[in-house]
Amino acid sequence: MRRIDKRPERPPLDCLAQARRDRDAAGTPPSPKDWSLVTTDCKQLLRGALREDQRGLCCYCTGRVGVDAHTARIEHWAARSVDPGACLDWANLLLACSGAGGVRAGEVVETCDRHRADRALHHHPARPAPPVDAAFRLNRGTAKLVGTTPEAERDIETLNLNADHLVAARRSALDAVRATLERKEGAGVARRLLHQMDGSQSGDLPPFAPLVAQYLRGKVEQRSG
Repeated sequence: MRRIDKRPERPPLDCLAQARRDRDAAGTPPSPKDWSLVTTDCKQLLRGALREDQRGLCCYCTGRVGVDAHTARIEHWAARSVDPGACLDWANLLLACSGAGGVRAGEVVETCDRHRADRALHHHPARPAPPVDAAFRLNRGTAKLVGTTPEAERDIETLNLNADHLVAARRSALDAVRATLERKEGAGVARRLLHQMDGSQSGDLPPFAPLVAQYLRGKVEQRSG
């Protein structure tokens, strides 16, 4: 996960507020079915706004996330079945990748919100506590995620963040950076690569940027010593 600087609900997301007004006007108790009050066009606007706030990365695995219904899923951090009252709350919405990875034993390997279903999570990437940046570390040798707390370990398992295809993708991202560093010496190169990954520049981040940034910070310190 990466800490998401999520902006407040804003135009053109008035359609979400309209869905809340429609729910309240109906006078019925909160229900997971309230999500059906959000139109297809509104969901597309939500995906675009969430993707922008998340810098083009999945809220959980930090791989690339799309903007259409096939490549991006609007995630309810508090599952609709668990907290239907938060179903239409902007603060409860995140954007996850499709959650469909490789195939094992003839079945699609699911990750992120698809694997999670309605199970509880301990870490919310858009909330300051508990801090997600310190909770999930990259093992540079295996390219697997390691939780620094028991709760982080459980979130990794719940989201299946060490699925083979995610590990392979993280390893490829690391290998690309390592290849660049092998060709070019000096702390300046590592520092420039770090600036591409750490969110200090505007626009979309490269896939798995927060994890690659962990590796690069170590390289900057090493080359500056």
